[in-house]
Amino acid sequence: MSQYPTIAAGQRITGTLLQKMIPLWAVKPGPTSRASTTTLADDPDLQIELPRAGVWAFDVWLNYTGGTLGSSDLKLGMAFSGSTTFTVWGVNGINTSSTSQLQAGANTFAGTLVVGTSGGNFFTADIHGEMVATTTGTLSLQWAQSSSNATSTNLRQGCWLRAWQIA
Repeated sequence: MSQYPTIAAGQRITGTLLQKMIPLWAVKPGPTSRASTTTLADDPDLQIELPRAGVWAFDVWLNYTGGTLGSSDLKLGMAFSGSTTFTVWGVNGINTSSTSQLQAGANTFAGTLVVGTSGGNFFTADIHGEMVATTTGTLSLQWAQSSSNATSTNLRQGCWLRAWQIA
């Protein structure tokens, strides 16, 4: 089983070494609303600066509301301002045609995935992914409405993004 970072017997434990073991977090302190837009944009709060190249795993937990099912929905994307050689991510949430079904998918940073909204009801979605960063950069959640609608789609307070280096 691999472990990051590798610690050799007798190795001096430094602050820098300990910092590499701690996951990086971003948490939404308040809600963000978007209406009448299908253009993906970075969430103002769910962004993490990755301080070094390497293999990174990431999770996102979202608490959201929006218009009636199929009228706006929530389009999601992940972005990285640096360069990568490999990226995969997927989302679990409600389907855009039935609130009783779960949706799962996987994509690269170039693509998007959509989860449904339902008339102001609170729903959750989670994203899991992995990337090989060849440079430093900012990892961010991007989102918009899937279909432009005057009823706001909202990411609520308490949503979070977490990233940790695994190799």
